Parts: sequence; structure tokens; C-alpha cells
Amino acid sequence: SAENEWLFVDEVHYNDFMLNSTSSQDVARYVDGTTNFIQILEHAMELCGRDLGSASGILEIGCGYGRIVRALPEKITPDRIYVCDVIEEASDFCAREFGVRKANGDEIGTTLRECFDVVYLLSVFTHLDEEHITQLWQKITQSLRPGGILVLTLHGPSSAAQMENYGKHWEQQKPGILDTLNKTGYYYEKYNYYSENYGMSWFSRDRFMNLIGKMAPPSIQMAPVYFGEAALDGHQDVFVFRRTAPSDATPVHQ
Repeated sequence: SAENEWLFVDEVHYNDFMLNSTSSQDVARYVDGTTNFIQILEHAMELCGRDLGSASGILEIGCGYGRIVRALPEKITPDRIYVCDVIEEASDFCAREFGVRKANGDEIGTTLRECFDVVYLLSVFTHLDEEHITQLWQKITQSLRPGGILVLTLHGPSSAAQMENYGKHWEQQKPGILDTLNKTGYYYEKYNYYSENYGMSWFSRDRFMNLIGKMAPPSIQMAPVYFGEAALDGHQDVFVFRRTAPSDATPVHQ
């Protein structure tokens, strides 16, 4: 539609697998995914008494080729937006095409310590095991300013119930995965075509909350603000946290 034409003023990279084709249906799906997640970010800020435009620093981890970050300059100036991805070409493209800043993974929580009002990860923890989530969580929490907001998505039981959408392999594995998830609250399987430890993970809410409860150092407290089951596209669970003092009490909205 004309109101969303600004999304495509900039180039869409040919490796951006979030856009399957230039058909009107696929373009509409791409745009809807972008605008829906921006609305989730805005809602997270509102729950914390903030607005997106007031953030002095925003970091997207796992930016890909810019499906989300292409929309952010409508809300906040690009010089306050940072992007990071394990695919260097992707973060380079975003920085070049959208005028945002590139952050290297080893800068998060170190050089870029207490630097961001907002950090978000869209479908990143969905591909990591507990050990790698633990490592990344520690870096993320250290990169947030006190009062900073973290937004992330996970595969939960609602996602597991429809895992056949990922293809025949997952359809065949579904009964066993659901059984494991029901018993332990967690399932991870590495992709057999990746050398890196990268695959698909599912968590119950309790398992994930127990995991992160053990992660942050005592000086960094992450208060849960919001949980939305399958709140992203009727598929992924959405979590919002705020870095706060230990004495603060923050309600969890559902």
C-alpha cells in the first residue's frame, strides 16, 4: 500500500530470505512482519513509561538484512541505532543502506557497556542452546543502561504445536520433541548442515525464566515486564525485561 512504500525506498538485499519474492502477497507479509514488530517495540516502551523516539541508543542483535531496522528511522534518528549480526555482510549492508551504526559482537557488553536504552533480538534465542543463550544474555545485560529495556522472542509450546510448518523433518520429529518439551521444558537440535552450534530450540516459559534467573551478576537485575504467548505472528513468544535496581518491583503484563 502507499502508506508503506517508504519501507522500500532503500534496497532489499538479494539474500534477505524474509522476502520470498516480489509478489504482492509476499511483499505484504514482509511489511506486516516489519510493522508488527515495531508495534511490539513501541508497546514494550509504553509499558516502561517510555517512547521509542526518546531512546538515546537502540541495538538490534541479529539484524539480518534489515527487515526491522529499515523501519526504525521513521521513529528514531539512525545515528542512535546500532546493528549486529554473525553475518558480517548483513550488518555491513544495514549500516550502508540505512545509515545506522554497526556493532561487532565482541563490543557488546564491553566497549559498548551500559550504552543502550533498548536491545532487541527477533528470533535469535530461537536458534541457540542454553549455553550460548547464557553467554549472550550476560553480554546483553551488561550493554543495557540502568532502566534499559530488553525485548526478545522465543519458540514456546505454541510454536512447538505447529513445528510442521518448518518442514518434513520437524513434522516427523514433532511427537518426540513435544514429549521432551513437556517433560523438561526445553528442546534443542543443531542443524546438521552447520558447523557452528546453531539450530532450533523450544522453551517453556518456566524453564527460560529459571535459566536467566541464574545468569546475570548480582549487580545487574532484570525485571520481567511483559510476556505474550505467541504474540509475534501467532507463533513466537515475546518477553520484555527492564534492567533495574534489586528493590524495584515491576508488574508482569500478559
